[in-house]
Amino acid sequence: MKKRVLALLMATVMTLTCAGCGSTQADTETPPADTAQSEASSDTQEVPAEAPAEAPEESSTGEQMSIEIAATAGGLQGFPIYIAQKNGWFEEENLNVNVTFYENGPVQVEAISTWDLATTGIGGILAGVIGYDAKIIASSNTDNGTQTIYVRPDSAIAAAGQGNNSLNEAIYGDADSWKGSKVLCSAGTVLQYMLIKVLDGFGLTIDDVEFVGMDTPTTNSAFLAGEGDVAVLTGVVSFDADKADYVLAANGATSDAGLDGVVIANQSSAETKHDEIVAFLKAYLKAVEWIDAHKEEEEVVNDLVAFYEESGKTTSAEAAKIILNSETYYSLEDNYDMLHNVKDGDTYVTIEQRIVDVLEFFISAGNYQEGDDERFVGHVDSSFVDEICGK
Repeated sequence: MKKRVLALLMATVMTLTCAGCGSTQADTETPPADTAQSEASSDTQEVPAEAPAEAPEESSTGEQMSIEIAATAGGLQGFPIYIAQKNGWFEEENLNVNVTFYENGPVQVEAISTWDLATTGIGGILAGVIGYDAKIIASSNTDNGTQTIYVRPDSAIAAAGQGNNSLNEAIYGDADSWKGSKVLCSAGTVLQYMLIKVLDGFGLTIDDVEFVGMDTPTTNSAFLAGEGDVAVLTGVVSFDADKADYVLAANGATSDAGLDGVVIANQSSAETKHDEIVAFLKAYLKAVEWIDAHKEEEEVVNDLVAFYEESGKTTSAEAAKIILNSETYYSLEDNYDMLHNVKDGDTYVTIEQRIVDVLEFFISAGNYQEGDDERFVGHVDSSFVDEICGK
């Protein structure tokens, strides 16, 4: 598997067995959201990939298949790719997988013409579907565990304490202490969605704070250097030792973010690369289930550390263990159910309804336009998971 890390220079603003498919899936979490307007230039750095355990055999049809994947750097949705590669599961499917890493979802989507599938969060989902008619084809895991909001211990927000937010009493601050605060946060991503939800719990909007858009690495560095009152973070930096000096004001769980990691397909690829996508999902979802079954094991923790490094990030084994155990993973059965079941009171199948709920929140907050929800619906394609399940 060829892997590439995309280093982004941002402008200032800025689940395997198929038995039993079709059971009822338990209610656990929901999806993410985003609005993508980013100005970015990029360099592509080739990263040496592990050699496959053995050369893949050609299928009876002849040529080996190939597929281009876009993944977010350090995004847990991309980890099953690493596991599938390590265990030779793509080779078993006669599939060569090329991966390029991007800093976030909106930037992934800017390069949609270069890839077939993307493992992404709400930022990439909304930007890809609304802007480019991308198809939602599977989900890997919840995406709540690593989203965090930190404030300084001597800040008015920390001093205001807890119990003042209608969303969750564990959230720090009150309307007065949050109003006018300088917030460092990645624009158009799950992080901005979480921030908006927290502000809404105080009766505030994004216009009530000084929002400064910057990617997560820059946000982290700037906040540690003394800039801003609030830092909205994701990934391994959320658990770095230096965060012991700050107050965790809110996170994905307390803000009821209900976000998911999802696999989306370039519309053209969904039409022309059906076999490749089915092969990818077989190995990918097998890896998701394997991760869920082995996430407590040291080997998997070390694998996640290695995956982060491969994607251009760093983390400790301690943080990797927290990340692995912070999320819920979706099996093949879960995916079949999410792609077909409509829960009581809902309008759409589960995988779509979760994202629509987030999108509607964004529209009400002014981050998306009226009518974007109508443009979003109708982009779920269950055909790939259906084929794997023999349906």
